[in-house]
Amino acid sequence: MTDSPWDHQVVLARETYFMKKKIKSSRLFIYQNQKKWFELYKDFVVGGKILVVGHGLGYTTEIVHTLNQNVTSVDIGVERDTIMKDKVIVYDGLTLPFENNSFDAVVITYVLHHAENMPRLFEEIVRVSKSKVIILEETYKNFFQKIDLIYYCWLFNRIAGQKVGIHWSSYLTSKRIMEVSSKTDLKLESHQEEPLRSYKTELFVFSKNQDHKKYIQIKRI
Repeated sequence: MTDSPWDHQVVLARETYFMKKKIKSSRLFIYQNQKKWFELYKDFVVGGKILVVGHGLGYTTEIVHTLNQNVTSVDIGVERDTIMKDKVIVYDGLTLPFENNSFDAVVITYVLHHAENMPRLFEEIVRVSKSKVIILEETYKNFFQKIDLIYYCWLFNRIAGQKVGIHWSSYLTSKRIMEVSSKTDLKLESHQEEPLRSYKTELFVFSKNQDHKKYIQIKRI
């Protein structure tokens, strides 16, 4: 993939704002984490219409917007201190309010495990995507890792001042993500992972309606 230019000054200004205003360090961490992973999937969102599912604090939307201004975001609500509010469409958390194949790429980061009906939301993401589905999730392998993941997710979001739903059945393993994707017309194009505490963070980039015969190699960063 080629190196896609994007506006680093916007991101630098946001990070400087956090530090000058003494914004909670947890929010700076969230922003920098989103920026780090964006560097790994940015070439997939450089053109076309982009949908971000799960606006949250607005950081993913802003970072994607530095590269591609044709971005829309959806969430079940809008927090008072979120950024990029003008990009958010409020929906019911189940049915995305768009026609089939409306977006060239759909980005969903750290959101699937907050969904009340994860398989339904996954189907909706695939439905509205024309080409790419980009998923960033924290995953576990065993019961103890799941407990660690859920506790840390709850604690970190509480410290950051985010209101999120905790649904035991929505937290995912890598196997579960692949099982759900296998029931759609998605093919895995890229996969990267990074250890985090006892669990890990994984980035999945799927392509829709394409035959990928090349070998998929897991990269550890």
